[in-house]
Amino acid sequence: MVKVPSDRPRRSASWLKVVQRAARSGPVDQAAIALNLGLLLAGQGDADGAKAAYQRAIDSGHADAAPQAAVSLGVLLAGLEDADGARTAYQRAIDSGHADAASTAAVNLGLLLADLGDIDGAKAAYQRAIDYGHASQAPRAALSLGNLLAGLGDVDGAKAAYQRAIDSGHADTAPQAAVSLGILLANQGDADGAKAAYQRAIDSGHADHAPLAAVNLGLLLAGLGDADGAKAAYQRAIDSGHADHAPAAAVSLGVLLAGQGDIDGARTAYQRAIDSGHADHAPLAAVNLGLLLAGLGDADGAKAAYQRAIDSGHARQAPAAAVNLGVLLANQGDADGAKAAYQRAIDSGHADHAPLAAVNLGRLLADQEDTNGAKAAYQRAIDSGHADHAPLAAVNLGLLLAGQGDINGAKAACQRAIDSGHAVLQSQALRLLVMLDSCGGS
Repeated sequence: MVKVPSDRPRRSASWLKVVQRAARSGPVDQAAIALNLGLLLAGQGDADGAKAAYQRAIDSGHADAAPQAAVSLGVLLAGLEDADGARTAYQRAIDSGHADAASTAAVNLGLLLADLGDIDGAKAAYQRAIDYGHASQAPRAALSLGNLLAGLGDVDGAKAAYQRAIDSGHADTAPQAAVSLGILLANQGDADGAKAAYQRAIDSGHADHAPLAAVNLGLLLAGLGDADGAKAAYQRAIDSGHADHAPAAAVSLGVLLAGQGDIDGARTAYQRAIDSGHADHAPLAAVNLGLLLAGLGDADGAKAAYQRAIDSGHARQAPAAAVNLGVLLANQGDADGAKAAYQRAIDSGHADHAPLAAVNLGRLLADQEDTNGAKAAYQRAIDSGHADHAPLAAVNLGLLLAGQGDINGAKAACQRAIDSGHAVLQSQALRLLVMLDSCGGS
């Protein structure tokens, strides 16, 4: 059998070794060489060369190399968004009946068809792979089928598919399916079932899925009010040292400890996440630490934490930190610093934080009697169409314009807030509009 450890391309050194081994063992197996050449060329970005090499292996009709080349060709073509070509290649591998390639191709075909919206075709492909009973691909197909069915709202079908993957005992897929089952059950309100599923993944000791399950278990237990259980779960994920899940757990632990009043514990947890340098969790921890320190009156510490989040450039946390920094600086009387922070958040264009910053900037400028600047800031927030900040800005603009004697402009601003249908701001705008009507204006 041709030994192809995966669909990942081999490096040049590996290719040379294949050729050398083949040469030493007798006549060169041209099909095996063509397959491995395809993997090499694919890895080097030579798609046309890889296609030609794979096709040569396929055309050879070799019992092992041909179907494996068909799988690899399917992977390549799918990556090039040639769905029809990929489907044809996968089907060729399936039709070969090869013990490994056919089942792998069936799973890959299922994934491709699911992406194309062919749900029935995807289900059939996954089921075919499951029915093959391949030690690795059948559990993979069951997991993929579970994910598909969960997305379709077929809870019972998803549970059965996940359970099949779990029962396979596959070292990678079983714990992954257990995590997915836990998420499904938690969303269904089956806390006990979710706990059991997460615990199964944790007990597997899998390098990736066990710490992820621990994080999810911690979130579940925290939501159920089991603080001690949540802490233990988060700590397990932290102790794993996983690059993603350990800092995620540290952030969640920090939130839990802060809520319990354990300030030192929360600071330590947040700092651990910050020190991880994780692209998402470190900036979030920095924002949380800033909020914690600001609440404790440690303005300098809060500023430093917010600045760290801002400097990260994170799409969400950087503008969030900029808004919070603006509020802190404004409260300290540093109007210029606050303006700069708010402007940074506005310039980010973030759907939530930019309009909030615009509202805050409008208030600050109004307090400084910079009426035109305030109007422009409020208008920016209004134009964002944000469900909360746009009507808030409209009410504020109405008040500002009313104070200037621009009754018609104030009415128009109030009407915008009324039209938003916001549960609270709509009534405020209505009251203001009644007052304005009593003042006259057309």
